[in-house]
Amino acid sequence: MRVLLLSTPHPLEESPLPPLSLSYLASVLAREGIKVKILDFLVTQYHPRKLRRELEEYRPHLVGATCVTLNYPIARRMLKACKAFDPHILTVIGGPHVTFAPEETLLQSPWIDAIVIGEGERTLVELVRAVEEAKDIHQVPGIAFADGGMVVKTPPPSSH
Repeated sequence: MRVLLLSTPHPLEESPLPPLSLSYLASVLAREGIKVKILDFLVTQYHPRKLRRELEEYRPHLVGATCVTLNYPIARRMLKACKAFDPHILTVIGGPHVTFAPEETLLQSPWIDAIVIGEGERTLVELVRAVEEAKDIHQVPGIAFADGGMVVKTPPPSSH
């Protein structure tokens, strides 16, 4: 299983820093033996050709992005490009904006397969494992997804 995490451009970033939250996610995934790569468009200039080249070379099974409200529009466009490149890629998004607007996000962006709600370290690992083992994602805690035009939110992860 190959996971590609996207750091989205931020229109107001004056002194960009490497994406710490994605580094945490990548660390947890790698520790679980899952191949993971971060494509950082916060520090480097975003261009759709760069994203496509990475998709062609890395061939991810899952692509995840994180966003705040200001960079949500570019994050959703990037995930749409991933889904257009390969409809079998599972597209996942997390971050404050989508955590507080899961229904709006999923109903307005049908190419986004799942939202990680809140902290994503354990949730993303469980989601990757479910996909890897061809299990139903309904059993993954801490996510939202569209199912037949309805938005389904699974219970939050347990605290232990």
